[in-house]
Amino acid sequence: LGVTAAIAAVSFVLTPGHWADWFTMLTLSDSMASPTSYHVPLVPRVAVAVVILVWGGLTHRRWTVPVGATLALPVIWSAGLSILVALVPLIRADLARWRADGERATTVAGAGSG
Repeated sequence: LGVTAAIAAVSFVLTPGHWADWFTMLTLSDSMASPTSYHVPLVPRVAVAVVILVWGGLTHRRWTVPVGATLALPVIWSAGLSILVALVPLIRADLARWRADGERATTVAGAGSG
């Protein structure tokens, strides 16, 4: 976080106008509809993204990161949905971990009953 904050601070000092443009674009993102974008207001999407990311972090669900990142995009373009491709390996890894945890729990329970 410190490195990110330092980079942001340097970029703000060097080009403060770009930061103003970025925030203007964020406020106008709801009106930037095009045939390849999905018109969903930014503020509710970011709120849902934060909830999903916090829940995912607290419960060790890595697949929530690409979902949250997609929801938090300033404008959801059809190309932005490509972030969701990351779900495939993350869900596979989570399923494998849950399966292994279940097998371990069954083995431990079976060993204790004998």
